[in-house]
Amino acid sequence: MSIAEALAVLLQTWNKMFYQYRRFDSQHFADIERLISDYYSMLLTFRQRSIEAFSQEDGSRVAHLFKSFEEVLGPVGAAKCLHLLAPRFFPLWDRAIADAYGLSLRQKGKNADGYCCLWESCKGRSRALVESRLLGEIH
Repeated sequence: MSIAEALAVLLQTWNKMFYQYRRFDSQHFADIERLISDYYSMLLTFRQRSIEAFSQEDGSRVAHLFKSFEEVLGPVGAAKCLHLLAPRFFPLWDRAIADAYGLSLRQKGKNADGYCCLWESCKGRSRALVESRLLGEIH
């Protein structure tokens, strides 16, 4: 099974609301394969990193990557797909999470900035957890 096939199966169940009114046809599958192929090396790089390693230089690359995936998979599908491909680097995002962070989802293709804001917040929370754990180990 290819990466695109595995993602397709997961997204059809994990993001079923997106597919409720959209067809999962051969063109959609080809679009997922194209995304994986076009961004393969970037995804491999991000897969080796954690969210704590996010730097300002990553911001524009992630926004572009997210927007490309969002055009094919919608905002929730894009976030879930990126999380599956690089789970320590890309946080999960759905409507409930977006609303909780005051980042309500907008129309498809307009959510990259919101996702990057969530990412910054998750990075800060992750760093705080690591620091508190380290502090606890010292004492």
